[in-house]
Amino acid sequence: MEDMERYGDYNEQEEEAVPAQKNVVLTCIKYLLILVIVAVIALLGCRLFLFDYYPKAAKQLVMTESLRAYYDRTDGDVRIQTQDLRFPYDDIDLVTINSNDLGTFFADHLYVIDAIGELQITARVNTAGLESIGALYGIDADADTIAAKLTFRLTDNYGRVYDELVYCEMHSYAMYRYYKLAFDGIAFASPDDGQGAPEWIRMEILLEGEETPYSYMLIYENNEDFSTFTEYKPSSEEVAP
Repeated sequence: MEDMERYGDYNEQEEEAVPAQKNVVLTCIKYLLILVIVAVIALLGCRLFLFDYYPKAAKQLVMTESLRAYYDRTDGDVRIQTQDLRFPYDDIDLVTINSNDLGTFFADHLYVIDAIGELQITARVNTAGLESIGALYGIDADADTIAAKLTFRLTDNYGRVYDELVYCEMHSYAMYRYYKLAFDGIAFASPDDGQGAPEWIRMEILLEGEETPYSYMLIYENNEDFSTFTEYKPSSEEVAP
């Protein structure tokens, strides 16, 4: 009888071990799901961060030769304005005349120095967008090679062209390429042709050697619909010799 009783005890111990094994499997599944959720959230957070991120060198004001002369001439009493772009992306493909929003290029950090006719802007594009441009023009090259082949110019509502690009530097961060650009020769207040001041200015993106732009984006507005500007005070680092 004692052996039978002990045999019954062994059976109870074995039966109790089964739920414990099931709990281990469920726990592993639970932690695996948590890791997946955390990874997805981290990935989304990283993409959101990169979407609005501009490296410091790409978003700072650049002391071009004209701006340096203006700054020194006025002992630092310069008038620089900035504007929040209402449509900071390229909104038409001029090659296929596609009226849908492209969103290949984005722009930000506009600086307008009207006293010397200078405009600075930063454009951004990711490597996938560059590869799409390469495919469109039949260029078999990597993204950075295509990035080096891009050129920029400005046009306004009167059809005037501003292609005096006095500064162009490309910066890289993760999958994005940033172009720091400065244009001169813009008569913001009193153009010589008598047609009036620009009511809007757009930036056109072209492939080197092409006359027809790939796309364009609106980067400056001064009209009845929108004309909000704020004063920009450059940092000591930006104006340092």
